[in-house]
Amino acid sequence: MFHELIPREFPQVEPAEIERRLNQYLECEALLKQFFRQVDYCRPNCITQSISRYSKKDEIPGIVGCCSDDAYMEKHNPSVDFAPLEQRRRLKYGLPENQESEIQGIGRKPCRYHTIEGCVLEDYKPPICVSYVCGDFVVYLANTFGIVYDWKNVCETMANILDGQICGAELEKFKQQLNIFVEQTKTRKEQQHQDDTTHISEHLLALV
Repeated sequence: MFHELIPREFPQVEPAEIERRLNQYLECEALLKQFFRQVDYCRPNCITQSISRYSKKDEIPGIVGCCSDDAYMEKHNPSVDFAPLEQRRRLKYGLPENQESEIQGIGRKPCRYHTIEGCVLEDYKPPICVSYVCGDFVVYLANTFGIVYDWKNVCETMANILDGQICGAELEKFKQQLNIFVEQTKTRKEQQHQDDTTHISEHLLALV
């Protein structure tokens, strides 16, 4: 289970700079969201299954997926001030109000932003939530799209964008990499659809 670290003092940052960092974060978050939606791995392989792929030892329901902890509370990098992101999230979505039952055999509820219809957050998610994928997902990306995806590195990069440590050319390089992921998956999916259509057409012709 994740635990929130003790709050600490951070240097004051001008409001305009905070806004700039948040906008850059949201831009990268949107690219990751597009990337994962195009891949569409979680829905058929986890969410619609009886048991989640997330844990090999706990039988977490598929609908819960990897949202079995309050990961949004995790301050994995104590040097980063997550307060601006959290404040904007609460302003848009309010406080989390999980009404789900405890996960049987585990004794806790899923993430407090999780519902039976999935996560209520469309944006302003924490770095770990926008970057994390399970081991099976990593293997699928490599085997299907030739993508080597390091979620820990992506998570750290997203946190550093919030902190202003990644900007300028380094930020553009990261966005370029995310765009490459998006294009690779889009091209492969389109090719797969074309191959499937051709296969069906050939099958139908063989029946005539």
